[in-house]
Amino acid sequence: MNLHDKLQIYDISDKKDFIGNLPDHILHHILSLMSTKDAVATSILSKRWKYLWMDLFAFNFAIYSNQSDSGICNPTNHLLDLVHRLLHRSNSRPISLTIAMYGSGITVDPVKLHCLLSDPNMYKVEELDISLNLKSNPFILPQSFSTCASFNNLHLQLECVLNVPSCICFSNLKTLNISSVTFSNDDSLQKLLSGCVVLQELIMYGCGWNNIKHVNIAMSTLRKLSMDFNYPTDDEFFGSKIEIDAVNLLSFTCSGFLTVEVSLVNLASIVDAYIDLQIYFPLNQPYIAAHEIKLLTGLHQVKSLWLSNDTLECLSFAEDNFHFLPSFYDLKRLGVNFGSVAGYTNAFLMGFLKKTPKLEALEIPNGFDPIICMDGEEWIMNSVPLCFKTCLNLFCFSNFDGDEAEIQFLKFILENAPNLINIHIYGSYNLLADLKKQTDICNRMKSMGLENWT
Repeated sequence: MNLHDKLQIYDISDKKDFIGNLPDHILHHILSLMSTKDAVATSILSKRWKYLWMDLFAFNFAIYSNQSDSGICNPTNHLLDLVHRLLHRSNSRPISLTIAMYGSGITVDPVKLHCLLSDPNMYKVEELDISLNLKSNPFILPQSFSTCASFNNLHLQLECVLNVPSCICFSNLKTLNISSVTFSNDDSLQKLLSGCVVLQELIMYGCGWNNIKHVNIAMSTLRKLSMDFNYPTDDEFFGSKIEIDAVNLLSFTCSGFLTVEVSLVNLASIVDAYIDLQIYFPLNQPYIAAHEIKLLTGLHQVKSLWLSNDTLECLSFAEDNFHFLPSFYDLKRLGVNFGSVAGYTNAFLMGFLKKTPKLEALEIPNGFDPIICMDGEEWIMNSVPLCFKTCLNLFCFSNFDGDEAEIQFLKFILENAPNLINIHIYGSYNLLADLKKQTDICNRMKSMGLENWT
């Protein structure tokens, strides 16, 4: 029997409800592919459809509201009541559940949230995302919630001080995302992370560290770590220290304002890292720069590293301690995002390159800021980085405007890197729109021995 014989041809003019005649488990699968809002809307189709949506495997209740919670009609509390009822349906076993309320002035009753998290039916959920404004000091995670074995992916974005119970064990949790949480003390953070015994990915975004003094965490299963730090207030230069021992860590990202001293130790497997540390005035730049030196020291075994322009500028405030930065003998690829002050940071880039003796690829993805004005002499140094002379074989420059600073930097690379095999230069939209400038740049490229560029 061929495929044509297997196909059934239907005439939609006979008005048969083919979708409505499908088995429930097929309809549940179809509804799970829709947004929760659209799935709920199908309840008006017929009596059969009225409750179908309540037995889905995934619910995403993300609500945006500007309604104040000053009255009795708090949409967040109603949302929690609805989720509570869904969990108690006999056929309900959501695998993925998102509960989020976004909007100014919207807070949730912490008692209601505590009751929901304590519900035994919650512990059928494998992926849980809760993003709520509690304004509760502190909010204590229920003991039963803290020993849930079903969670595989957990995201807690709670505007509150978080207190973790004494016995915590997420025995199957692979991904943990903690956002906007202020930890009540060292012990609370220590217990939370130590209780994630098989954790592979940890994301900490915009957390409050003012109650943390010194925490040591060993996480041998961790593969990916991302940390983002908020802009600090004057009283947040408090000397918090976090040491993370992650022997199997592969990827690390750090961004924001590094007021916390983060020590990464025993990173024998680290492959790639992205560092985007911000600077600010008139706060303590040398203090932040010392933290950056500490952080980068822990990454000395990384294979691929991306540094933002602000990160390089942060290093400029650690000029007296720059010599403490170790050599990156395993680093093969370096990417640098230049910004509006690249002329101020190029010396620290070249200084950093001297610490990468085996670098094979250098990438500049965003070009130079057009307001920069540098002379070619700025790139001439008493000693060219060793990697330029011996092993640099790939140079990639994107968003190339063809301005004088970029031309001189390219010339410096060509004159001092004899082993370059691949040179990729990608013109910016501005350059591609300027035919006259393109012609001029092409001529200058040819004079430097570059015949083809994109």
